Amino acid sequence: KPSAEAKDFDKSLRSKQKELRVAGMKMMKARRSLTELMAELTDTEKEYQEASNKSAVYRAVKKEADAKVLEVAAENAVLKQRTGKHAIFNKTLAQERKMAGDTNISGLWIITDEPPTAAEKEKRARERKLRKTAPQRFDVTHLQEVASTYGNLQTLHEVRKDFYADKAQSLKASIQAEMQNFSESSDVVKELWRALQEFTSLGDGGSQEGGLG
Repeated sequence: KPSAEAKDFDKSLRSKQKELRVAGMKMMKARRSLTELMAELTDTEKEYQEASNKSAVYRAVKKEADAKVLEVAAENAVLKQRTGKHAIFNKTLAQERKMAGDTNISGLWIITDEPPTAAEKEKRARERKLRKTAPQRFDVTHLQEVASTYGNLQTLHEVRKDFYADKAQSLKASIQAEMQNFSESSDVVKELWRALQEFTSLGDGGSQEGGLG
């Protein structure tokens, strides 16, 4: 029959083992949480990069669309000014603008009071025919709507980018806290394991002494 001292030892041993199990479970929970948070951070950073890339693309496309609106509006204005008139194209000014990267066509035609030449009439007939085959290409309102759509898409992805940037910062803070939690839990487990080893070795020593006695 176990002595009272042996019973107390077994009770203390079970208590220490339970304490170690609880600490171990806490440590493993922190480790799992850390793994999940790091995986979520990886996904979040991917989403941020995707939103950032799309925002940049739509910003560039919006810029091109805005330039197209101005270009077509200028073309339409020039076409209206040239209607029924002879116009002289300023090649020198056009070349200077081209070299400077300026696509503005306003002021490149000198409008006279003379009627258009036969060549001009033929060219303008071709221009009208082209405009009828693709009217939206020369519709400023339509082009403004297209530019606005690109602007809205850029804004959408800017919002997404900001959202994922904030989320990433929050996750990094959580990861830092969980790393600290895991480190502290690991230290507790090591300390409890060391204490348990010492306790069981004392028990073994006592049993041996009792046996020799």
